[in-house]
Amino acid sequence: MTSEGVPVVVDCLNGASVPYEPALHWQRDRVAAVRAGGREAFALLEHEPVYTMGRRGGRSSMLLAPEAMPAPVVDIERGGDLTWHGPGQLVGYPILDLRRR
Repeated sequence: MTSEGVPVVVDCLNGASVPYEPALHWQRDRVAAVRAGGREAFALLEHEPVYTMGRRGGRSSMLLAPEAMPAPVVDIERGGDLTWHGPGQLVGYPILDLRRR
């Protein structure tokens, strides 16, 4: 797939639900590689049940204590509040260097 002649590679982590933390590490590694001039990537995957807490979120927005939640809660760098990810939901992660476009 290309965008104005710039190739974008689609990576497949595996065909099953992916735990959130390994997928997050993969994303961070790809971001570092792209910043260093490496290939861009796009991952489309399904996570095992997890809640992610963005920078605008706070524990006060949770109805239960983190340890009482039905799935793990992971603090992440994105904006937003509490978001559930899990089976039946496909999530896309484009990792692009927009300066190349």
